[in-house]
Amino acid sequence: MLSKLKDRFFSKISNKIFLSVLMLILLILLVQSFVFRFVIDEAYFFTKERDLKKQFELFTREIKDKNYDLEYTNLLTEDYIESTNNPIVIVNENDLVYNDAFFSSYFDSVTLMSGNKNYKFILENPDINVLDYSKLNVLAIPIGDDWYYPLLIDYETISQGDILEMQEEEAFILEDAEVISYSFSKIDSEYSGLFILYGFEYLENGTFNPSLNKAQSYIYNQEEINAQTLYYIDSYVHNQETYYVMTSQTFVNIGDQLEFINSFSIFIFIIGVILAILLTRFYSKSISKPMIELNEIANEMSQLNFSKEASVKSHDEIGSLAKSLNELSQKLEESIEDLQDKNEELTHNYELKSIEEKRAKDLILHLSHELNTPLGIVSGFNEILSDGINDKDPEYYYNAMSYELERMKVLITDMLELSVLESGDYKLSLETINIKDILTERLSHYHAVFKENNIQIYFSVSDDLVSGNMRKMHQVINNFISNASKYTDSDGRFSITSEDRGQYILYRFENTCTLLEEEDLSRLWEKFYRTNKTNTRKEKGSGIGLSIAKEILELHQSNYSIQPTENGLSIEFTLKKI
Repeated sequence: MLSKLKDRFFSKISNKIFLSVLMLILLILLVQSFVFRFVIDEAYFFTKERDLKKQFELFTREIKDKNYDLEYTNLLTEDYIESTNNPIVIVNENDLVYNDAFFSSYFDSVTLMSGNKNYKFILENPDINVLDYSKLNVLAIPIGDDWYYPLLIDYETISQGDILEMQEEEAFILEDAEVISYSFSKIDSEYSGLFILYGFEYLENGTFNPSLNKAQSYIYNQEEINAQTLYYIDSYVHNQETYYVMTSQTFVNIGDQLEFINSFSIFIFIIGVILAILLTRFYSKSISKPMIELNEIANEMSQLNFSKEASVKSHDEIGSLAKSLNELSQKLEESIEDLQDKNEELTHNYELKSIEEKRAKDLILHLSHELNTPLGIVSGFNEILSDGINDKDPEYYYNAMSYELERMKVLITDMLELSVLESGDYKLSLETINIKDILTERLSHYHAVFKENNIQIYFSVSDDLVSGNMRKMHQVINNFISNASKYTDSDGRFSITSEDRGQYILYRFENTCTLLEEEDLSRLWEKFYRTNKTNTRKEKGSGIGLSIAKEILELHQSNYSIQPTENGLSIEFTLKKI
């Protein structure tokens, strides 16, 4: 029963939102209570203690770097008090204050003259207004160089009995001292300056240990004001005299305030429950209904039904989800159709791959065969020469081996170049070239071969400039003319012409030769393909020249073809005109 109620409760998103909001509020209140009770007070004190120690150590390090110069120490004291709002005092072994800036920062003072000497007195809640008198009588004790604390200050005569009454051995009396000036403290209240004086207790009772050679901290509890004063004390020796550096900071305990704030947690919790109920009612309408619609559409999509479309048009996350779901439905439908097309394409590609694999095997077979023959010849001739059974001059064998090695070199070089061209990574750089110049130079190179076989040459090519790669087009043209020199019939004809086709120039190479079947013509671009009908003279090529030429022409985006003619065949290609 409980299990069914649980499932029914959590089946609605509104109930989940209610429970989530309620748990979140409760978690926030628990974390807040824990932090208020156990963390904040301690963290506050720890932070203040760390900052005070850091500032104090910086002060002691800087006065040490300046060899405890009094003027610099007073300037640094003023900066320290102004920046930290904490007092800092340096006293010697005789309890006299070394840094006078401590007095001027925290206490009002009056300067009196007696016997041509000035005396500075700090004023702590004076009984009389010293400004009302031109001369005063003072009973005082020294508290620093030229600084004094008035035990009694009056305009009437002070007797020796007053000294005995104060019980101060170092007390002295100034009579009819002339009031020179009055100075106000730089700090509004002298209480911070007074609190630091309690720290002398740690020096007098031996709590502070100078032999540790480090700053030592002490806490003085001021229960009457529910506060604590933290002291840091350090010491140094200068001119064979020991000085004590002391600073303090008073912290008011904030535990009671935190407890008071924490007492409101129950009210915050009640407000949170009410808020959770209101949010639940709101979200049950704004979230549950459109989510149910989106769920139904998602179920239809799982059945490959993409005809339904979400009607939610809100400009929030749910509206965005509805829009994404509609886009997903449309793209899934398109993707399924595309997958069907791709499946047919993959089937076709698989067939092409099988063909390519067969061609790769044929390539290895042809390459093995092409290399096997010259390697066999070189190996056989080498054994003949080694065994001394040659019946011809050794130069004949050396020339034959050199010829076969050159054939292998050409074959390997052409194979490497073809591999680079077929990889698709070759970057062709184009320039302005004149094909007629290349043709003229190559024809002159093969002139003797054509003349030897009584082949008539017809040459009619324009001087048009075209876009192409000089070196690669030189290679293509050399291959076409070289093939013509090998395969053109003796007493035949070889012609090279050009034709303006608007943006392109068409170049045509035509020669008379044995007529080829249609199947042979379509395979002339293949690697190592040779027909059985070609009546060739002595060949030195690799058998892949036309394959290389085809790849180069494709890189030039050229339209190329091999066409049969009445007495032979023609090769055509185009290049873009400049």
